Amino acid sequence: MSSIGRRKRAPLIFTVVFVAIITLTAYFSWRHIDIIRYFVHRIEYRLNPSKFPNYSEKVLFDIYGIDVSHHNDVIDWQMVREKGKINDKPISFVFIKATEGKSFIDKRFTRNISEARKNGFIVGVYHFYRPEVNSFEQFTNFKTNAKLKSGDLAPVLDVEVRGNLPYSRYIQGIQNMLELMENHYGIKPILYTSPSYYASFMQYPELKKYPLWIASYTHGSVRQFNDIQAFHQYTDQGKVAGIKTKVDLNGFKGDKLKLQKYLIK
Repeated sequence: MSSIGRRKRAPLIFTVVFVAIITLTAYFSWRHIDIIRYFVHRIEYRLNPSKFPNYSEKVLFDIYGIDVSHHNDVIDWQMVREKGKINDKPISFVFIKATEGKSFIDKRFTRNISEARKNGFIVGVYHFYRPEVNSFEQFTNFKTNAKLKSGDLAPVLDVEVRGNLPYSRYIQGIQNMLELMENHYGIKPILYTSPSYYASFMQYPELKKYPLWIASYTHGSVRQFNDIQAFHQYTDQGKVAGIKTKVDLNGFKGDKLKLQKYLIK
């Protein structure tokens, strides 16, 4: 091929590659726009927290709690009970990670739930949902290991990952998991997610019936969920006596009487 021919084809190849890159970028952004918004929001907070006056421990609730997993290392639960305070109020409830996907079990779960119960906390247990994994297999993992009992908070489904499933299958899997939990424990499970994730669920009435635990670090972004939101995770930067790491802080939107409706009978 002559050098003239090669020069003529070079711009064409460049154009094709450029269009392919733009197309793939647009497709990825569309499929994962909720994740992108979530992490942009968190990065923006890390860079300039003064823009978000509600990112603080001064969010006021009547009842406070924390959520923990193996990421919080070994916890001194007696110290949490005796000295752990949020806004000068005692910690009343604890959500503990139990399982994830088909077979993962949090390595600190057994100790965390045993010690939390022994020290008088109301405990809740959550499962981290993996969209690509069969929902029945995930439920089996949770049911086998969570060991919920009367007086515990309703089971929690933690939805943070979009995965690569078609949208209808993604939503169907979440719904299946929630129904399995509800049928087994006799109480509506709690759905943990972010506002941007939940915004994509709003067109599905089947998911609106479940109480929400919203992870949002700006108060304004959760006002739209006032009717169905039960819990609010309002910071991941909390400090609590007895816990070496930073910890998620949560508030319950109600009083002790209202909290009873979220307990397993």
